[in-house]
Amino acid sequence: MGTPNYAYRLRKKRDKVLRDLEPKKILNLLYQEEVFELEDMEEVKAEGARNIQANILLDKILRSGDENIAKFVNALKKTQQHLYKLLQNPVPGEELAEGDRRVNQITGQLYTTSLNTHHEYPNYTNKALSPTRMVPAKIGNTEKGAAYSHTSDAHLVEPPPDEICSFVKPIDWKKIPSHISPDSEKVYPMTSKPKGIALIINNEIFPDNPEKTEKEKEKEQLEVRKGSDRDVKSLEKLYEALDFKVRTERNKKRKEILEILDDVSHQDHSQYDCFVLWLMSHGQNGLFYGSDGETVPIETVRDFFSNANCPSLKGKPKVIFIQACRGQEREKGVVADAPNAPAPQSPQPSTNDDLSGSTNSEVTDKGFTFSIRETIANHADILIANSTLSGHAAFRNPVLGSRFVRCVVEVFQEQAGYEDILGMLTEVNNRISGMGEIDEKQISEPASTLRKKLYFWPGLQQMYRGYSC
Repeated sequence: MGTPNYAYRLRKKRDKVLRDLEPKKILNLLYQEEVFELEDMEEVKAEGARNIQANILLDKILRSGDENIAKFVNALKKTQQHLYKLLQNPVPGEELAEGDRRVNQITGQLYTTSLNTHHEYPNYTNKALSPTRMVPAKIGNTEKGAAYSHTSDAHLVEPPPDEICSFVKPIDWKKIPSHISPDSEKVYPMTSKPKGIALIINNEIFPDNPEKTEKEKEKEQLEVRKGSDRDVKSLEKLYEALDFKVRTERNKKRKEILEILDDVSHQDHSQYDCFVLWLMSHGQNGLFYGSDGETVPIETVRDFFSNANCPSLKGKPKVIFIQACRGQEREKGVVADAPNAPAPQSPQPSTNDDLSGSTNSEVTDKGFTFSIRETIANHADILIANSTLSGHAAFRNPVLGSRFVRCVVEVFQEQAGYEDILGMLTEVNNRISGMGEIDEKQISEPASTLRKKLYFWPGLQQMYRGYSC
């Protein structure tokens, strides 16, 4: 019958595997076999509950490629033989025929198709092609090596570096509804190259502001947001892989933030199809903190990209992600990334004790409140994804980065090739809700005025040239 497709079996038998999988028994073996790095082990161990550890471990294995999946199965043979035996039985629908086998790679899917096997792909038309907009033609009985056609301008598109191409799984047409395609009326156009600007503003360090009084300084002591640089690096890699022009700004004062937003909003976005903004800092009561401790109203940030102030983005999706708390509450034993509250009048240790030396410690970003209801009437085509519910904390591991960013990157890596953004953010909710101990839970909250579905179509440009991620 051929080589077992363990990736397929693990997915189909996931519930049974997760029910009994003991990460503690297998982690050292996975490290010895060079399946996991120390960082991977720490990330799994950081989640205390066995079932959550098992979920994270299995997700990593399924993204790590056939060779590592085989090593994982072999490790089960040595540690949990009943799970190994469970995976030896074929699963209905498992395809192992020569010439039509699915090879699962760490961040992509490669389909090897025999010469006498023909797949129908959507037939795309585009009413107004720019030099950087291309569309593939319908594929019928094509010969090997001629799987994709391209327009006369397709030579302008170069294949991406392997590490970029492989970071996000490419389009999986089999999982996309037949009525959905890049030129569908119900789908936002996302065929420009690059797709748009992805602006990341991360404030990690907050030096004392000499202009503030001692009383003001005491009231608002903003802690260093340890772990946020890890978030930035992950987001940069993600949006580069999704074919965005990434711009990162670190530790900017209030005035500098306003200047950056003004500059970007006045750029010509007419050749772009989308805009993405990540705001990561402390926040409070509708305000975003600059590195100088001065605040920028979230409404001001939003209004920079309104239809009136940024007409070249009119009718195009604007996606704003906010990594910060939205409330004052801090759970017991959690370090708060916020202006220091008055010291408690009890012998209990302060919540600002430095716990950053442990990967099990998670901290929170000071909260702000922002109501999407105020923006619906005047701001269409906007998606605001908050890292947490109103009034609640958002957790960040000083070593691994924030839960929200980690989940967004992982889900977009896996599902951007077949799922729209709201579907992916639903899965982010699912994953983030299972993280942390019982008194340290978190759930993200997307709020949308999008009028159409937003797909990122990773790897679409390479398909025009016959390249495959």
